[in-house]
Amino acid sequence: MRSPMRYLALCTMLLAFLSSSVAQAQTEDLLGKYASAKIYCIDDQKLVFEIARGVINGPNFHCIFGNPRPLGAGLEEYDSKCTLGDKISLGVLSLDLTDKADHVRVKLPEKTDWITIYPCK
Repeated sequence: MRSPMRYLALCTMLLAFLSSSVAQAQTEDLLGKYASAKIYCIDDQKLVFEIARGVINGPNFHCIFGNPRPLGAGLEEYDSKCTLGDKISLGVLSLDLTDKADHVRVKLPEKTDWITIYPCK
């Protein structure tokens, strides 16, 4: 006879895998390079932000994020580990995607200000 705990563990692993796949699908359309102003998209040296799968880089920061927590209305939060300058910070990375065709707003852990970035595609 097989243990019910074995099935529970298998179901838990399957759910974790599926939720990470959903998170990747949600951010798939965000992948690419960004600038702090639309006009900077024509200058490769000013494309200082990049979103890759589970990673966002910018001037003086690097964040690895996962475990999405959609808040609805275009707002999402992710558990993250960020290097801000020379300090490592664990916390919530927030994304405002209400107008993602035009811009994305990012709020880093332990920060109160939003960073607005413009896609350069």
